[in-house]
Amino acid sequence: MDKTTYDGQKVYSRLMLKLYNFIVLFFNNTFLWKCKTSNLLELYEDNVSKNHLDIGVGSGFYLNKVADKLEKVTLIDLNPNCLDYVKRILKDKDVLTYKIDILEDVSDEFNSQFDSISCNYLVHCLPDNGNKQMVFKNIAKMLKPSGIAFGATIINDYDSKLAVKVVTKFNSKGIFDNENDTYEIVEGYVKENFKEYSIRQIGSVCIYVMSQPIK
Repeated sequence: MDKTTYDGQKVYSRLMLKLYNFIVLFFNNTFLWKCKTSNLLELYEDNVSKNHLDIGVGSGFYLNKVADKLEKVTLIDLNPNCLDYVKRILKDKDVLTYKIDILEDVSDEFNSQFDSISCNYLVHCLPDNGNKQMVFKNIAKMLKPSGIAFGATIINDYDSKLAVKVVTKFNSKGIFDNENDTYEIVEGYVKENFKEYSIRQIGSVCIYVMSQPIK
């Protein structure tokens, strides 16, 4: 049975969101994926703008850390728990929320609207039905020509038996769908949609920064 975008986000209950920072950002990043959260926070510190879009919002940890740099924030996610949770965290900002499947073409609604876009720890959760590149295509179309986009995803490259065991379970439950995700695959998505980019791997995490979108 084909997995859907809903499979990867349904795990994020209100309780899970309260535990997210410890489980995902501390334990998993440090001990499983071998990419400390500080590496990802740098992406936000270096690249967010006053007019920012976040896709796949999680617990809002990173946005909260750079809240002083934000004014208008748009949130896209399929899980209303995540949207409500992060909106409350950013209660002092102008926040718009949209319950949207990012694997569908949403570019007409948000064409060239954002100065910065983040898509962090989402791609590895999306169903591998041959259209993950739509995420990057949408980002390119939604980003202003002078804007910058960035993010990270967990790829199928692990250096511990524990990480392999955990990710195998995640894939079987539909939380992840990244068995075919490699550095080269992710770079292909990026290169196809942006003229300028940088990409690197830390542990099991592929980190990318993109500009000059190809419309």
